[in-house]
Amino acid sequence: MKEKAETQYHAPALEKGLDILELLAQSPQPLSTQAIAEQIGRKTNEMYRMLMVLRDRGYVSMDDSGSRYQLTLKMFEMAHRFPPTKRLVQAALPRMEELCHEISQSCHLSVARPGHLLVVAQYENPDKMGFGLRLGANIDICGSGSGAVMLAFLDEPRRERILAASDATQQEVDRTRALFDPIRQQGYHVGPSPQVQGLTNISFPVFGVHDVIEAVITIPYLTLIPEAMHREVPRIDRCREQLGELADALTLAIGGRLPAGTTS
Repeated sequence: MKEKAETQYHAPALEKGLDILELLAQSPQPLSTQAIAEQIGRKTNEMYRMLMVLRDRGYVSMDDSGSRYQLTLKMFEMAHRFPPTKRLVQAALPRMEELCHEISQSCHLSVARPGHLLVVAQYENPDKMGFGLRLGANIDICGSGSGAVMLAFLDEPRRERILAASDATQQEVDRTRALFDPIRQQGYHVGPSPQVQGLTNISFPVFGVHDVIEAVITIPYLTLIPEAMHREVPRIDRCREQLGELADALTLAIGGRLPAGTTS
């Protein structure tokens, strides 16, 4: 679905720097200067100068080998200083911690970015085993319960922009669109993970002012065996109810309100 956007204005040096940052953000491992140059289609000496500036400014760093570059968390930290996100995370973390201790599951909060969701807060299952996403992880917009909920409650122009920037196939987009009406009617999504067998995604929207969805909070529910855990393990229905209550509490905490007809 992704196409390079056309722009009326050009700033070649800035574009090179942004190309590097976007490439490193998508790469599962650090990259050498030569590899970066080849993938971007630029000369190695151009990339070297840009990488030196980005390293000096704290946006990239060298890996342990000293020959390959990787992103630092500087951009992630900058995003967290943006007031709406900071306020949301501050409201979410203590509530997420309390919930995870009560239900023995992990929980994460994600916000929309072009083409994907970004995990801005998470809390791990405090028990000895569980499943969770790392802080700063990108979530496929059409490969997750979180993405389906976000898209279902977004206005159409923003939804289409996010889809256009994603790597989702038309089949994946169509499959996700089919979930929109049930999600809107229920106010949440519960369904098997499209990516991890044995996981059930429980996702609720968090709304801001003017009934606009701001984030999605999700439990990647892992079925635990009570006998092996030597205690009672909360069932999925209880987890859904408590996550819905948390989502509503977050909506109120950031000054939002639930759209008419949306219930948890």
